[in-house]
Amino acid sequence: MPRPGLKPPEGVPAEGVQGLGRRIAVIRQRHSLSMERLADMVGASAQAISDLENGKTNFPRADLLSRFADKLGVRLDWLVLGREPMLYREENVTRRQQIATEAGHQAQVVQDSLDKLRPILRELQGAAGLPSSLEDQQ
Repeated sequence: MPRPGLKPPEGVPAEGVQGLGRRIAVIRQRHSLSMERLADMVGASAQAISDLENGKTNFPRADLLSRFADKLGVRLDWLVLGREPMLYREENVTRRQQIATEAGHQAQVVQDSLDKLRPILRELQGAAGLPSSLEDQQ
């Protein structure tokens, strides 16, 4: 349940932010997106995504809701109200949305790999007596 005093806009069911957050979490996970990646895609912070998914925040602005729907490839009324169908046409997720989702996932895989390789590279550079960054060269 959302914190006391956090009310969704008029016309949004009593479950309000909680239901919206659950739907965002479901579709984010379906697309294999981290909170950080989704935050980058919609122009929010990962903490804001976490708070939203857990019903700990005010109902988001309309422009942010629209970006969520667009980037996740779902209908805005499904996202906000839970009205089916979730997609414009279940069988017709646009190619652009598929590419964006795949690119987001691939970018996360690359970033994770780079994060794992950085310490190894620093160790090798140190063992070879090379500076570990451009800052060390000055």
